[in-house]
Amino acid sequence: MLVAAAFGGALLGSIAGFLKGRFNVNEIVVTMMLNFITFWLVSFMIKEGGLFMNPGGRGESFELPASLHAPLLLDIPFTILIALGAAVLLYFMFAKTKIGYQIKAYGQNPAAASYAGISKFKIPLLVFIMGGALAGLAGYHYFAAVPGVYKIARNYGYFGDLAFYGIICGLISQGNPIAAIPVAFLFGGLAIGGRFVQGKLGMSFGIDYALLGVLMITLVAFQFFYRYKIVWVKSRKESLDVGIPN
Repeated sequence: MLVAAAFGGALLGSIAGFLKGRFNVNEIVVTMMLNFITFWLVSFMIKEGGLFMNPGGRGESFELPASLHAPLLLDIPFTILIALGAAVLLYFMFAKTKIGYQIKAYGQNPAAASYAGISKFKIPLLVFIMGGALAGLAGYHYFAAVPGVYKIARNYGYFGDLAFYGIICGLISQGNPIAAIPVAFLFGGLAIGGRFVQGKLGMSFGIDYALLGVLMITLVAFQFFYRYKIVWVKSRKESLDVGIPN
């Protein structure tokens, strides 16, 4: 199941990578369209008559047999080790390997990277294959490793929001895989905790999304002040008025 999930995600990601590398098609547009395609494909598969239909006719998939439940380590799914291991591996790749340097160079300036001899086809294809494989493993986690679920639930459409969380986490962590770990824990805790508080206090639906949105905007906006500073520059007329040489 792990291999199949990674392979399926990599295959889907390779579509976006191929179109980006060969025809320079906007990757955000392509991946968003692929998300819609896969969303409705899954919907078709779990509805009545679908291969993954729940025997009770509910709008969700069948439950995974207990023999296929992912093992738990201290009541925590073992998939956390995969996530942490992937972060360390990616950090090492970006910091120590040639291919990691090429990926960073291409991301910073595709034109300059191409001029330096870095393939503008292979790099996007490789990046999207790796990203797709990781996304596939995340799908395995939600289907086979979340205690008490072990199925494609009715609200599986919520998982599409995680794509936007991923983009924001990447922006906040500045593309650093290690820094992305605490950021991911932060947003994961806020998302789950926000829903818990929302139910306990009887708050309106969506208040958790609103709070997360404000926090995301704040964290991303403050990166501007980290990179730049506001400097007051006197105009030529002001300089002459106070007798300062221009």
